[in-house]
Amino acid sequence: MVFESRVGETFLLGATTWRIEEITHDRVLVSPAPGEPGKMPFWKAEGPDVRSSWAAGSVASRASCANYRPRPPSIASSATTAWTVALQRT
Repeated sequence: MVFESRVGETFLLGATTWRIEEITHDRVLVSPAPGEPGKMPFWKAEGPDVRSSWAAGSVASRASCANYRPRPPSIASSATTAWTVALQRT
């Protein structure tokens, strides 16, 4: 069902303006309306509501990723790197 629009109104879809010609119980018939101003379409309730607990977990996960800092290399890996560089020079 269409509640927000009426026959004769124009709307934008992409770069094209369309005029509503007929609204039935399961279809909206349109025709091109080039050069006419149109309103931007909108949709209500496209998906299920998000539970607040899931949303909070998602926010916490994003914050955790944003605050991630890699640890500095360990002493062993620094020594290995120094030894490898010394071998390459000889």
